[in-house]
Amino acid sequence: MIETPPIASAGRLKPSVLRPVVLHAMRDYLQITEPWVYSQIKQTTGYYPVVVCDAKLNQKLFPLPDIHASTDLRFARAHHLINQVHRKLAYANWPGSYQGVIKQYRPQLIHAHFGDRGVLMLGTARKHRVPLVTSFYGYDVSQLPREAKWRPRLEWLFDHGDVFLAEGPHLRQSLLALGCPADKVRIFHLGVDVVNAPFHERRAPAGPTRILMAASFREKKGLRYGIEAFARVCARHRGHVQLTIIGDGPLKDELRALATRLKVMPFIRWLGYQPHDVLIKELASAHLFLSPSVVAESGDTEGGAPVALLEAQASGLPILATTHADIPEVTRPGESAFLVPERDVDALEERLEYLVTHPECWAAMGRSGRAHVLAEFNLLEQGRRLEAIYREAIARH
Repeated sequence: MIETPPIASAGRLKPSVLRPVVLHAMRDYLQITEPWVYSQIKQTTGYYPVVVCDAKLNQKLFPLPDIHASTDLRFARAHHLINQVHRKLAYANWPGSYQGVIKQYRPQLIHAHFGDRGVLMLGTARKHRVPLVTSFYGYDVSQLPREAKWRPRLEWLFDHGDVFLAEGPHLRQSLLALGCPADKVRIFHLGVDVVNAPFHERRAPAGPTRILMAASFREKKGLRYGIEAFARVCARHRGHVQLTIIGDGPLKDELRALATRLKVMPFIRWLGYQPHDVLIKELASAHLFLSPSVVAESGDTEGGAPVALLEAQASGLPILATTHADIPEVTRPGESAFLVPERDVDALEERLEYLVTHPECWAAMGRSGRAHVLAEFNLLEQGRRLEAIYREAIARH
């Protein structure tokens, strides 16, 4: 149960607010591809969440009582213009941009989601003497630092931010390579709701083997390599394999053209972006999960690993993925997952062929994946761990 939102009155908060406030900062609240941010917010039940963002999106899918877009705030037009100029000149928010929200809610901590948002919020955190926790997720450790203007800003963030969260050892090492002090970095696994990700062992199907890919249509997701490997396997098992793709993005036309050229369009279901509950249903009905991530030409990477890999394992799906970023951390290579080199269509084809023709190995792989998620990525336990990180940051600050 969420208490009545806090209202400033004579400098004091309403006594009905029983929990300390955490201010969550992000660009948009919330992209349909980022339900894992919502999960973190909802699972830290010991803290009252308040969101500040640039734009409000998909609020019905991710409901929270206190979401403040910069254009909605009091004196929004003037503040918005000042903030835009400040961002252009200093790559950070004007420190007074959220002072009304901070005065009203008096947060004990700011949690910035993505490194560039940490940079934007650092001045605000310092002005109001509030600790800043920044979560890095991917492009902010791989692509962003390639832009010369961001390197000194990230160094400023590393110097003055309190705690930095990395999904796994690969992302942690990337932060250290950028100059982040080791004693400020914590490995924090994103959690998944194992209760609402029903598990069942996969068996040989009566109909076609259903393969699932779920990702935005960007280069780093490696979808073209998955489609090419599927096409080769499909040529030998035409009518007995089916590929479902959940997602959308800038490479949509290119990927559909590839599927047409390889003559597999009749065997692919293109579902576009879907709400999280639809993804869970598709995971439950699939037999195999394919996630062929790569380092993009721009340098963009997963940084950590796709959260869909965790949900797929929680549901009991065998995994075929690449040895990329923290994917070896979130899977059990050789047990719950087969991992192959990036962009290696031959290796993807060989492992996919093996999985399609050896359904007797699916159940053991699924049990291994489920056990791994329960042990290391249970949302309930990770919520407790994030609260402990918040308490540590508040105490140290």
